This record gives sequence, C-alpha cells and structure tokens, in this order.
Amino acid sequence: MNSSPAELHLEKTGDLHDSDFLGSLSTLRRLCERSPARFIAATTAALYLLVAVVMEVLLGWPFAAWHYGLLATLGAIALVPWRPGGSRRLRITIFTALLLIMAGLHWITWNDVKAFNQKLGQIYPGMSEAEVRQIMSRYPEGTGWPAVYGAAPENPGALIDSSSTYTTGRTPAGEMTLADSLVFRAGSDPGDSNWGIVTFENGRVTHVSFSPD
Repeated sequence: MNSSPAELHLEKTGDLHDSDFLGSLSTLRRLCERSPARFIAATTAALYLLVAVVMEVLLGWPFAAWHYGLLATLGAIALVPWRPGGSRRLRITIFTALLLIMAGLHWITWNDVKAFNQKLGQIYPGMSEAEVRQIMSRYPEGTGWPAVYGAAPENPGALIDSSSTYTTGRTPAGEMTLADSLVFRAGSDPGDSNWGIVTFENGRVTHVSFSPD
C-alpha cells in the first residue's frame, strides 16, 4: 500500500528527529571515549549550573563566588577541542554565554530573599553596630522567635544553627536574642526565619552569615 505525501513527510521528519537524537548520543559517546576528563568536566559544569539556578533564582540563597569560578573553569576545560576541525567560534560563543548566564544569576535580584542577601553582603568585618543597622535599615531586626523556641535540649540557653552555636537570651517582651549578635529577617511575615546573623566582638563585626528558613 502506497503512503500519501503527508505520511511520507511525517515519516521522514520522525526519522530526522531520531537521527538527530542518535547523533547527539553518538557525539557524547565519542567525547566520553576520547576525552573522559572533558566529558566529566562538561557533566559537572551542567550540574553546577543547575544548582546555581535553583539557589539563586528559586531560593534566593547566595552561591559563593568561588563556585562560579569553579564553574567557569569546568566550562573552559569542557570546551577545549577534543577532535580536529572543531569550531573555535562556537566554543567561544558557548563560553561567553556561560559567563553571561553566571553574571545574570549572581547580580540580578530574582526575589526578596536575594535582595536581602545582597544587602547582607555589604556588611564587612570591622563595621560598627550603627553601620550595620544603617545598611539593614529596611529589614526587621530580631529573631521573631519566643525565647523558649529552638533551645538545644542538651544545652538550654543555646541555639544550634548549622555548624554554629549561639548563646541565647530574651528581650523584656519575651523574644529570643542571640548573644553578641544582631539578627535581621528577610521579611516581616510571622514565622519568617530567613535570618541574617551579624556577630560582634568588642563592638565590631567579626562574622556575617545567612541562615535560611
């Protein structure tokens, strides 16, 4: 039975798509066989970029500058020619696009939490409390937690946050405080626990950290 022109077109189009997909798989297989180091670099760079998108755009959490440096290095390794006749212009274009994407992820204010972290990043060791409060003036100050919440059972009066332990206190209104630290919140909604914790010693900043909700 003869096929109609439309059916032949669909069959050919499907064959072309299958051919493109198989060709891409074949290219990846050859890259893995001929240059496993570059294949690993390309795969790791892709995963790193995905993590950066999730952290910066969806969560608003800071992605450290050294991570971007590592991502750029992996991208450069992956784009080194692995076969004769590779397009130099294409490699430069891809690497430039990667750098622009990283710059956009890092510098664009994607959400309120990202804006909060950008402000927090303006605080440096050696600043005074007054300077810190001026920078963070648009954000609510204080933990927003009652004094009994989050105390470690084995060490009452302490709050364990990630790898840091803070001695806790309380305000006259019953709000939990962290000793030798100022705490700012990314939002004023009840229960918002995206904290910026600024620790002081002798009245000067010694450490700045972001504690996600």
